[in-house]
Amino acid sequence: MVKLSFLLLLVGLVCLASSRKIYDDPNGLRLTGLAKRDVSREELEDDKGLTDQSASQENTKEETTKKPEEIDDDEDSDEDPFDLIPVRSIFDNLPNIFGISQPKSWWSGPNVCVDREEKEEKSDDFGSDFIAFGSAQFSTCQNTPSKYTCKTITKKNGNTKTVIVSYQCCHGFRRTSGNPGCSKVETKPIADIAEELGASKFADLVKTTGLEKELEGNVTIFLPSDQAVSEHHDDLDSMNQILTNEVQVSNSPIHDEKALVRAHVVDGVYEVSDMYDEMILPTRDNSTLRINFLPNRPITVNCIRMNTTDRLTEKGVVHIVDSLIQPVKGTIADRLSESKFSKFKDLLEQSDLWNIMSGDKALTVFAVENEAVEKIGDKYKMCMKNILAHHILPHSLCSIAADSSNLATLDITKSWLPFTKKDDFIIIGNKTKLIETDFVTTNGIVHTADSFVVPSSARSISELLEQSNHKEWLSVVQKSGLLDRLETTENVTMFVPTNEAVKEAIDSDMSPDELEKLVRFHIAKDQEGHSISTWLDGQNLTVSAEKNLFPSLLGMGRVMSVQCTPLTKIGGRVCNGVLHEIESVMKPATETVDEYIESNPELTTFHKMMEGTKIESEIKEGHLGSDITLLAIINKAFDDLDPETLDLLLKDKTLADEVIRSHILKEPICCKNIAASSWPFLPVSQSLSGRVTEVYRKGSVAVFGQVPTVSCDHVVKGAVVHLVDGIKFTHQRPRDRELILRKPNSEIILAGI
Repeated sequence: MVKLSFLLLLVGLVCLASSRKIYDDPNGLRLTGLAKRDVSREELEDDKGLTDQSASQENTKEETTKKPEEIDDDEDSDEDPFDLIPVRSIFDNLPNIFGISQPKSWWSGPNVCVDREEKEEKSDDFGSDFIAFGSAQFSTCQNTPSKYTCKTITKKNGNTKTVIVSYQCCHGFRRTSGNPGCSKVETKPIADIAEELGASKFADLVKTTGLEKELEGNVTIFLPSDQAVSEHHDDLDSMNQILTNEVQVSNSPIHDEKALVRAHVVDGVYEVSDMYDEMILPTRDNSTLRINFLPNRPITVNCIRMNTTDRLTEKGVVHIVDSLIQPVKGTIADRLSESKFSKFKDLLEQSDLWNIMSGDKALTVFAVENEAVEKIGDKYKMCMKNILAHHILPHSLCSIAADSSNLATLDITKSWLPFTKKDDFIIIGNKTKLIETDFVTTNGIVHTADSFVVPSSARSISELLEQSNHKEWLSVVQKSGLLDRLETTENVTMFVPTNEAVKEAIDSDMSPDELEKLVRFHIAKDQEGHSISTWLDGQNLTVSAEKNLFPSLLGMGRVMSVQCTPLTKIGGRVCNGVLHEIESVMKPATETVDEYIESNPELTTFHKMMEGTKIESEIKEGHLGSDITLLAIINKAFDDLDPETLDLLLKDKTLADEVIRSHILKEPICCKNIAASSWPFLPVSQSLSGRVTEVYRKGSVAVFGQVPTVSCDHVVKGAVVHLVDGIKFTHQRPRDRELILRKPNSEIILAGI
């Protein structure tokens, strides 16, 4: 059944495209937000400014496709990235009809502890439930290396019951390869583990503070090494020797040693397999610990490296960390409220970025002290929000992530920020040093930078045109007298021709007034449908998209054109807007559709056919809008008709009106945007007659409904005109009959179209 198979394949392609997702692992933010890179931030902008259309116009790839070339997916991980149940577990409870023994799932073996949690809720809004009356049950299960969890939701008559059953190794037992259930492992007292792993000084500190009992029971202890404790005591001694009138409130070593001990203790047993990125654990001193995972980087707790992990005590678990963990109390807002950041705080408030500093979402902020804020002056006053946004990341990022390789991370505007280590300094951007790192707060991390990083999005229009090799257009803008206004107007969108296009299209003797009109025509204001108003009064730009079915099926963006001029590079961000590169200089349209038809000597017969029709008056009065394509029939096509048919077309105005409407499409289509394609993947467009027209390319010729074009992309006011050598006659079919399209010499049939 080739017919059915083909239709199923086609439906499958469309469904696949409509359901495209990017599945992130627990480190998903890191996999897209932090990647290896081998080039500078400016180089990643492509030609130091404008982004290549092949990446940027395919919006499903977003920023990651044109950025760092290698994204580390942590392929060595032992965990199942899809969290699926092993196939054999699906059949565990089926009768053994073949007499073959089935392997047991590990959680059905010995020494596995079961935890059951039930919750019942009553819904007053029956309409919101999938099952309002009767009952339904949904179950999902998840298998990880150390735990198997099943969640069952039962809905019955508006009541919802949720049951979560978890299977994991009992304390003191671990999974071993090839064995069902869990096998016993050695557990030791905390003191023995501490001495064995070189962390006995913290155990001594626990005894000194009288908190031994707090380390007993079901707890997780992050145990600092002896070296870390010694450094802590050295820091305290140094502070006691310094006399100062200023109160230090940052990462100073804490004097309350009971609070310090409790900051390392968490209620509950958390092995590494129970942790995930951005996990928050409350400690015994009512502060918090933030867990972070990075690809090919150590696991961190409050930006401190975890070394030896998962050492079991009699009732809990111990992880060894590189440093003492200072209790965390305040938010990022509290940190930035310190006097040395007062001017940075003022800028955040003025830019409407202050409120997020006290929110729940994890952030990383590269703060700048007052002296560095003063140095930037007013040069970037208009662009300060872009600069500040470049200093804020939408996730936690500790300094341990930086190394000698080139890395980059995404800021809150999804711009790339280089983050590397050079000569024992952490560098952001190209040269900005971090003078203080890893100040941990309840909602993220604060690092202190010695200066601002100015992103490409904070450049002026003239700077971007200079850097991206568009000097010819920059010269035109300067001569037009519009540069100052452009650089002080918000939300500017400008289409920038290439140097070669400017040299070819613009005469050196053009007056400033003529240049001003030309530049104004390249600056967009508001868009409505396919039409964009410009700074040149009364002149609009017509936007059209590539006619190619495959990008739509695959969920990809399509190549765009303005005035039938393809966009070659897009997304060159500047302080107050965005610039897009176009293939050629655009000239304002000077004729309407009817004026173009009347003045073109190749369309005299077409003009005669149109005279006296309803469509003629609609075109002249502008009732068709500005989003149309006219397939204007050349004289030669009429000459090929028999005299009787030609006479009928010229005299029967009802027939002529119907034929002309079938040659007017309801959207702007440019020949440059028509890609090669084959049946049945031919894109179509609807005409004013209500019928659809196939749009495709045959060799180098654009074809509309089997009628070839002889001249393309004539942009007039409100329309795109193509000259065609052929006539599309309309044929009405009875409404009660099904239309069946058959591909010649093929078994494939598409019915009901």
